[in-house]
Amino acid sequence: MRETDHLKKTPLWWLFLLNFVTAGVWWAIWFLEQRDALNRLHSREKVGKNGILFSAVVLAASAIWSIVTTYLMDLWVFDLDLDTLITVTVAGIITNVAALVATIILTLEALKVRRILRKHFKDYLNMDVHISLLWTLLFQIFYLQYKINRL
Repeated sequence: MRETDHLKKTPLWWLFLLNFVTAGVWWAIWFLEQRDALNRLHSREKVGKNGILFSAVVLAASAIWSIVTTYLMDLWVFDLDLDTLITVTVAGIITNVAALVATIILTLEALKVRRILRKHFKDYLNMDVHISLLWTLLFQIFYLQYKINRL
């Protein structure tokens, strides 16, 4: 059995659906699902866990915060005092900054997965597998899954 046989092949439509239904949290979960198989490949770089778990929690909290504040703002639109408005606004800013950090972490992980795949195929299997930097940056897990499905 080849090391790449452990990589989970998932239809892209399913990946899009899971990402939509989970309000983007699946983006982080995808890395956790593929982590063990990716770490079996021949590369010095390995996919970590802490940054991905942090990102999953932050993305989930951000999605929940958006839903809750949207609902509550509709209820409170005329009853908000200044302190409550400031608290909600500051919490929203903190959530958005944390979500930006999570996005950066997951983008860096996508680039790491690209390097792991390229290193494994080029150095270990002597295969020239092209994995585009641009497509990885733009579509991340969707593009990486597309490439994994074609291996």
